[in-house]
Amino acid sequence: MKTELTTCQRGSQLRALAVLGFVCILAVTAGAQAVPLKAVPDTVSFSSMDDTATIQVMSGDVPLAAEAVKNARIMIDNRDYSEQFIITRSKSGPASITIKPNPQTAQVGGFTLRIGTASGEVTAAVLTPFDKLPGMLENQAKAQGLTVDQLKAKLGMTQAFGRNTLSITLPEFVYEGYAFNVSLENGSDNEFTWTVDGSVALQGPGKSELSHVFEKSGDHVLSVVEKKGSGIVASWEGVLKVVAQAPLEWTVPAKTQITVPGPEGFKKYTWRVDGKEVSSDRVLKYSFAARGTSTIECMAEQPDQGNPNEFRRLKWSTTVK
Repeated sequence: MKTELTTCQRGSQLRALAVLGFVCILAVTAGAQAVPLKAVPDTVSFSSMDDTATIQVMSGDVPLAAEAVKNARIMIDNRDYSEQFIITRSKSGPASITIKPNPQTAQVGGFTLRIGTASGEVTAAVLTPFDKLPGMLENQAKAQGLTVDQLKAKLGMTQAFGRNTLSITLPEFVYEGYAFNVSLENGSDNEFTWTVDGSVALQGPGKSELSHVFEKSGDHVLSVVEKKGSGIVASWEGVLKVVAQAPLEWTVPAKTQITVPGPEGFKKYTWRVDGKEVSSDRVLKYSFAARGTSTIECMAEQPDQGNPNEFRRLKWSTTVK
């Protein structure tokens, strides 16, 4: 038997198909909007004025177009410190931001790179420990008409006892979890005793180089004594400021899986959301059930190389919408 649709039935089917198509379009559009923006890498660190870093702007795993980037600023809270860096935006192709310390204005510190795009803002941490400091000292000495040794003496970086002089340059601060490395210029076979906050960190003949990881932020007393036999040849003491990395601020959609990569080069990862452990993978995949504010924390331990005590503790202050 052959069945034919009436005009009314055909109209109902067409309307149903149109509604279904509209719902599909909405679903696809909503899915596209739910992909969070991210900076890759989300943390860069500069050890010297010659270092350069390039940060890509991604929408999920897809690079954003260069034309979508509207501005890029380096901030601390609401204060603009962009003049301390040379910032270059890609003009075509994938979106990227290249930054380099400005030798004339750069200072030790921790900053946030804020990248404005047509789809919202993405941030990355910019750290300037400048742990290779001779260049900075040379620039300061030249500006003041002094030699580097004269500047060190002026800043209280040297103390002389007996025949030797211990010379140690301390940065303005270091980050917790990073190895702080110091080497005495006049290293010898004499016995050295290094202490941190009154506890011996390293001791022995020829131990003129120290690599130490500070686990907590705050002011720490660092000292070294050089002995020859039973007599003190020289000693030095200073206060080193240790700070935690500032949390990155970002916004993510609720009920949508986000992907957050942990720092590379470590064997152990612990992810927590609002204090609750949620993953041990290097890359966190997580979705928030409801709107609100949360803190994501990644603890990376057991580095592949370098000081075995190094770790990274990263936090994201997360707004869920």
